[in-house]
Amino acid sequence: MSVLKTKNGEIPSLLLVTLLLFIFTLFAILPSSSIHAATKRAQFIQGEWLVKLKNPLHEKSMEVLNLLEAHQMKIQQKISALNILVLKEKISLTHAIKIQKMLKDSELFDFVEPNYLARGTENFGIAHDKTWKNPITPQENKWIPNDPYFPLEWHLTTLGAINSWDITRGSGVTVAFIDSGVESTHPDLVGRIGTGWSFLSNTNDTSDVLGHGTGVAGAIGANANNGTGVAGLAPEISMMPLVVLDSNNYTTYANIASAITYAVDHGVRLINISIGGSSSSQTLQNAANYAWSKNALIFAAAMNNSNSTPMYPAATNHVVAVSATNSLDQLASFSNYGNWITLSSPGDHIDTTRVGQLYWFVWGTSFASPLAMTVAALCLSQRPDLTNQNLLDLLKHYSDDLGPAGFDESYGYGRVNALKALNALSTFPLPTPIPTATATPNPTVIETPNPPATATPNPTVTPTPIPTPIPTPVPPTDTNSPATQITSPNSGSVLSYKRSFTVSANASDDVRVTKVSLYINNKLKKSLTSYPYNFYIKGRSLSRGTYTLRTRAYDMAGNYGDSANVTIILR
Repeated sequence: MSVLKTKNGEIPSLLLVTLLLFIFTLFAILPSSSIHAATKRAQFIQGEWLVKLKNPLHEKSMEVLNLLEAHQMKIQQKISALNILVLKEKISLTHAIKIQKMLKDSELFDFVEPNYLARGTENFGIAHDKTWKNPITPQENKWIPNDPYFPLEWHLTTLGAINSWDITRGSGVTVAFIDSGVESTHPDLVGRIGTGWSFLSNTNDTSDVLGHGTGVAGAIGANANNGTGVAGLAPEISMMPLVVLDSNNYTTYANIASAITYAVDHGVRLINISIGGSSSSQTLQNAANYAWSKNALIFAAAMNNSNSTPMYPAATNHVVAVSATNSLDQLASFSNYGNWITLSSPGDHIDTTRVGQLYWFVWGTSFASPLAMTVAALCLSQRPDLTNQNLLDLLKHYSDDLGPAGFDESYGYGRVNALKALNALSTFPLPTPIPTATATPNPTVIETPNPPATATPNPTVTPTPIPTPIPTPVPPTDTNSPATQITSPNSGSVLSYKRSFTVSANASDDVRVTKVSLYINNKLKKSLTSYPYNFYIKGRSLSRGTYTLRTRAYDMAGNYGDSANVTIILR
């Protein structure tokens, strides 16, 4: 028998071949999603490509068919509303770069990208079955639900729910949540859940495969005043569950985009997505644009990485990115932040429904995002004439401004406040009428038939007469310079020039800080566009000596302000 010599000895070549065949077979039979779910570096489904046809007729043209046949590819999935196909390689282990180049060079598609992976937020939950012993004292003329865990729901008080419920509890509005499904038989969710769709099984079985979606549903609209469990922010709302997350907490961008178009095409105007991926995507952007064009508004979790790295779809245009706050109205320690955040909402220690007809405390932007969406839903229940832009402007202007004045990277335009937004409806400008969309999905691209959702579209409601709209004021010219200071190291510090160190700074502005730059001996060293402003200085990049440090902060109007000088000595 021939052998293969190695550093550690000899391996029979037949045995080596057998081992290689076993490894190849293992990867061939495992679902690609499972392989990539277990690999930190992998962010997409191997051998799957998202392509947008330049012309819908091309799908059946000989040119497209010949291309797919020549490269042993097939159409795995279709997103008809977006004219997007998911192409699957029939033979695995092909060279991805070559395949992508081949598809792009064919000039048949507007774009070609991998079918990226995303995952649900990493929330943390603690189950409980205790009853609060100190119920809230009923207030005169206020509707106080008798749910035993209601006093534990601090976030409802923060959002102004008690007074909001005297105005509306969300009746007449249907929202969609793109998640892992829902336990529709949960006593606090019975009657709140309409028919949806599972993009995992291609059926209307929306049972929760993970447990995540049931918690999201409870935060949105758990039944209130039923003597059981918790109360949702909109306890009379209707919800459409759309299942994309699998039992491993993963999904594909293709399924997210499909779920968005499904919701919009079934008349839903508000959508929550407590899911995120690290890759930007033209497919997700097309889906967000489609929803926006249909007068819908998408809310998405900023995710829980405690950093400013953009996550998608939250950082996608026409999507409301939501960070999480705690009971002290501070940014939650786990929450992402950055200049791509739109709004913030409670997301820490939220009491909500759990699979098994139970309850639990949960943490995560997974719950901040649906709560922000539900504030919009309460407003829409009162004013169904509002456009998506009206709703977004309403939330931006009538939220609680936390942190530095105006927009900031932790809280966006503010932490949502249901009562403040609802009270503003009486003077909020009327929307500009928009024409009813007449476009229909392209009939030449046929996807798996989905049964019509049974959730009833919002009925036409004649809005309560309101005063003449108040003209939107033109904001004054921004002439105020931002402020900045170096917080570390202290002036006079003696450091080793051989070791790396970090220069930390803070910055604030009455509108928004757009950039902070570090100058060393009056020469620009580095610039950062998002908080935290920590400048990493590599060891030996500077020689021995005395150095003067200074930071400069810029705002959106181009104003800038400098910090005081800090002197350090490198030895």
